[in-house]
Amino acid sequence: VSSEKISTMRALGATVEVCPTTASVSDPEHYTSRARSIASSTPNAVHTDQFGSLANMRAHSTGTGPEILAACPDLDGFACAAGTGGTISGVASYLSSSSPSTKICLVDPQGSGLKNYLSSGSFSKSGHENGLGDTLTEGIGIGRLTSNFASGVPHVHAALSASDLEAFRMCFLLARGGVFVGPSAALNVVGALKFALRLKRLGVVNPKVATILCDGGASYLSKIYSEEWR
Repeated sequence: VSSEKISTMRALGATVEVCPTTASVSDPEHYTSRARSIASSTPNAVHTDQFGSLANMRAHSTGTGPEILAACPDLDGFACAAGTGGTISGVASYLSSSSPSTKICLVDPQGSGLKNYLSSGSFSKSGHENGLGDTLTEGIGIGRLTSNFASGVPHVHAALSASDLEAFRMCFLLARGGVFVGPSAALNVVGALKFALRLKRLGVVNPKVATILCDGGASYLSKIYSEEWR
C-alpha cells in the first residue's frame, strides 16, 4: 500500500495497522480477518465488510449506474476491473435492466483470477502463462469469488486482461493531458479502450464505452510517479 494512503488515513485520525499482503484470506493476519477482529473487540465499531456486504453493489446499482446512463444514454459498453466486485456488479445490474443493449466487460489485472473464472470456472491467475507476476496495482484483482462479484456474474458479457506495464504507461499518458490518476484507474482506461476496439471489430460504429477513474495520482507520488521507485 502506498505511503500516501497510510499518511492520509493517519492525518484523518485513524490508527493504521498494516497487514502482510502475502496472507491468505483464511489467515488471521489477512486484512479482512484483522478488520473483523478489531471491530468485534472495539466498542461501537462496525465492520463494513466491503467484500461480503451487498450494500456495496447496491450503492452502484442505485447511484453509479444511473449517473453513467444519464450522462451517456446511448452507451455501448461499460468496462472496469474488480476488487470487491461491488462497482462492476452494481453498474452491470442496473444497466442490464435499464439499457440491455449495453455490454459489460471485466478488466482483469495480471495475477488476478476473475477473467479465468468467468471463462472456465477456475481461479488460475491471468498473465502467469506469459511470465507476468502478480499486479502492482492496488485494490483490484482477486483470486476468489466474493458475494458482490457473484451477484453481477450473470450480467457480465466479456472479460479481458490488462498488464501493469499498460496501466503505468496509461498513467503517464493521462497525466500529460491533465488527468492525474493512479494505476487502477489507468488500467480501467486501458480496458475500456480495448473493449471499444473489440466492439468496433464486431460492427459497432464509434463505440461509446464508459469506465471508472477509481483512484487519484496523488496517492502514488512515492510509487509509480517516483523515478526512484521505477
